[in-house]
Amino acid sequence: KAESAMVNSAAWGTANSSSSGPVVSSVGIMVYSGLTSLQYVGNYQNATSKWQGFPIHVDVPSNRIVAGMGGDASASDIASMADAVVSQDLWGIMIWYASVLDAATSKAAIQYSGGAPDASNKATTAEWEKALQKMLAAK
Repeated sequence: KAESAMVNSAAWGTANSSSSGPVVSSVGIMVYSGLTSLQYVGNYQNATSKWQGFPIHVDVPSNRIVAGMGGDASASDIASMADAVVSQDLWGIMIWYASVLDAATSKAAIQYSGGAPDASNKATTAEWEKALQKMLAAK
């Protein structure tokens, strides 16, 4: 309920908004399996078109929505997500997770689940860079 209340009362990043609610910069969709987070974009972007009783009562601008993705995503999913971010005018991709590498050892500074979901130790590292460049070029 707290999350919906924040979304519903937000001023959506502008101090001059007619809303007296908190200034919120974005909504992050915390689903990290393949492209699944894209299925939830419409719940925020088109909330006022949903059924009566839907917990979100305001439409979140697409450029304020961040899609979630796992660090263990495939190269094709990374490219597809970047394409979707650009075509749907989303704010970007939130990755769970990518470790910062220790400069002295070149090993991940933090590891969860033995590093399985870590983007920093996968062969797809260059694909994340390509996705970033694609999204930046579209801005």
